[in-house]
Amino acid sequence: MLPSESEFRPTLDARFGPRPGPIRVAIAPYRLSPVGAHTDHQGGLTSGFTLEQSLRLYFRQRPDGVIRLASREFPGEFLSGPPEPPAPTGTWTDYARGVIIAMTNRGLTVGGFEGLVEGDLAPGGISTSAALQVAILDAALSASGLSLSKAERMHMVVLAERTETGLQVGLLDPAVIIFGDQGGLVVLDCQEGVPRRHRLGRRMPAHEWILVNSGRARSLRASPYNERVQECAEVARTLGCESELPRLSETAPETFRRLRTTLPAKLRNRAEHYFAEVKRVRQAVIAWSQGDLVSFGRLVDASGQSLAQLYDCGTPETLDLLARLRSCAGVLGASFAGAGFGGMLQVLARPGTSTKLGEQLIPAYAAAWPDLDSTPKAQVVGYGEGARVAGLLD
Repeated sequence: MLPSESEFRPTLDARFGPRPGPIRVAIAPYRLSPVGAHTDHQGGLTSGFTLEQSLRLYFRQRPDGVIRLASREFPGEFLSGPPEPPAPTGTWTDYARGVIIAMTNRGLTVGGFEGLVEGDLAPGGISTSAALQVAILDAALSASGLSLSKAERMHMVVLAERTETGLQVGLLDPAVIIFGDQGGLVVLDCQEGVPRRHRLGRRMPAHEWILVNSGRARSLRASPYNERVQECAEVARTLGCESELPRLSETAPETFRRLRTTLPAKLRNRAEHYFAEVKRVRQAVIAWSQGDLVSFGRLVDASGQSLAQLYDCGTPETLDLLARLRSCAGVLGASFAGAGFGGMLQVLARPGTSTKLGEQLIPAYAAAWPDLDSTPKAQVVGYGEGARVAGLLD
């Protein structure tokens, strides 16, 4: 539940100084992608849904054109005064910088505002960076009296992250966060760029989604993410794609099957994952819409195994954790929650399984890896609405 304006105003006043005017909140939910990993940056089919847990940016307008942002969880402050944004810092504030630059390059006049960011979950596979950028973009638009379509916002967030971090991210994260709704699976053909929502089947049995924090920190900037993008581009180019930015979506599956034995093993594995994952997304839509929980769980599990075996995702710790989760009674499917280079794992399970994980599996895993970066834990997460801006009421 959101705080009232009178409850939250002292917090903003203490951080930025007293200022009149209404307080609003940009809410950007975290996301899970059960099936469709590492297909979006190749222009393929991907999927995801929004969680009830979210990142929130409480903000109010400033009359001086200054943009000032702080975080409850992370040090540092974003401070931007017209006409130039601040220099990069290598911290979370770079995401704010990227959004403001993308808006300015689009020809939008961004008004001043100040705000405080808080989140329900630790980062590590739930698209915290995209949620932060969506919240900042939505707050900036609201404070400036501007509006953009959902599709425009989605593309602007991707452009901002690619430009500011150098990661060649795809459309998945902002698409799910912006187009998501309660219990809807967002499915996106990244060549077409038009997200579609599929309702959860009415006959879907009771279940729970569990986020398991591996305790091993993850940074996409320091991961092999871009290396995988380049490997997939090399496959596409080898198989005849002549685009300036070759992607596997531009290669027919029949061409890959015919020429797969001519590829080096590593590149063949990358393409095997891509084409199988796209097929799994199509199967997942059917299982989701029909309420076929067991089949959906098998697809989640197959995605996780493909990421580990064909895409070389995972660390020694997360691969061990994945194996433990898959063998646990009540677990219907387990995979990496994000890009797969550390951080969170996602689990689809029968009700009550999270209790067993917390009491038995997680302590045994933690004992096997005593030098983890943080304490591993399991947490049930629920379906939630997509990104939105709301006012605080008294």
